Amino acid sequence: MLLTEIRSAIQDGAVRFYSGLATGIDLIAAETVLAERQMQPHIRLIGVKPFPDQNESLSGALYARCQAVEAAADEIVCVSPHYHRGCYRLRNQYMIDRSERLIAVVSDMQSGTGQTIRMAQKRGISLRIIDINQLEAMLIPPESAD
Repeated sequence: MLLTEIRSAIQDGAVRFYSGLATGIDLIAAETVLAERQMQPHIRLIGVKPFPDQNESLSGALYARCQAVEAAADEIVCVSPHYHRGCYRLRNQYMIDRSERLIAVVSDMQSGTGQTIRMAQKRGISLRIIDINQLEAMLIPPESAD
């Protein structure tokens, strides 16, 4: 579904894609955009970090993936010089302020992703929400009656 939404955005004329570069869906989305960029070189990935050392506590393969995405991104922006309480909100606002569409994968609307969705709604940005809870409900077979 994420790939479909990214391809749909490209087809609709999107050129710049912003990623918060967090582990999980942010990283998967950034890798997906980079893969699409190989076929459509006009596509740009802008990584937006809340602070420079965001992923420094990672190790192994996950750290290597984050480093590879950062190296391949067209631009990296850090919204704060160091960690502070509101830096993730600032990162999310930075991305929303520059976006026309939000593609979000969410399981908890009280999360940072939920916060970003609410920011996009206030700004009137087009939303494409992939709800993990609904996907799980479709994938988990109903219990059989014994």
